[in-house]
Amino acid sequence: RHRLALRRVMVPPGVEYLIVVGSSLEPTDEELESLRGILTYVVPLSLVIAGLGGWFLARRSLSPVVAIGLGSAMIAAGLALYVTARLKLRSFGTIWALRVDQLITTGPYRLSRNPLVVGLVGMVLGASLIRRSLAGILLSGLYIWMSALWIGLEEIVLRRQFGGAYDRYCSEVRRVLWPAPRVTHPRTGSGAPASQ
Repeated sequence: RHRLALRRVMVPPGVEYLIVVGSSLEPTDEELESLRGILTYVVPLSLVIAGLGGWFLARRSLSPVVAIGLGSAMIAAGLALYVTARLKLRSFGTIWALRVDQLITTGPYRLSRNPLVVGLVGMVLGASLIRRSLAGILLSGLYIWMSALWIGLEEIVLRRQFGGAYDRYCSEVRRVLWPAPRVTHPRTGSGAPASQ
């Protein structure tokens, strides 16, 4: 399958040209197939697993019903955000946000500058709530702290790579749901500002 675009161009002596430009829809078809696979298998499977876990816990007592509902919602929202962010990176031909030659500001990246981290934190916290696991919640806190350090370093690289465009993006879109600490580059002493 191909997409064709036609355009008429008039040349001053009265000659008319018709320009036809074609582009393959193969990358779009691949993304749609990938999304179809995720929607067909991953999302229903994660909902079934979350539901069975909730049913198992609810059978034991009614006290965890709120934790199960909240945890299941966090898992579903985190999974959706993570998968859409991965698909967006894939559409730019990469799996890592620092390996792009263009700043990604669309899709889940207009909600958060780090949707992969937010999605993973949502899934881990949701599972910890469903299990009512204090250790899981504490480990989630450790992951959040480690992510905050990584995000600070990543912002230094992105600011150097994209300059003012990245600064504008930072002023319009929140970093995550929690602030990342200021990280200073060891050689230059420059660091990421304390933007949200």
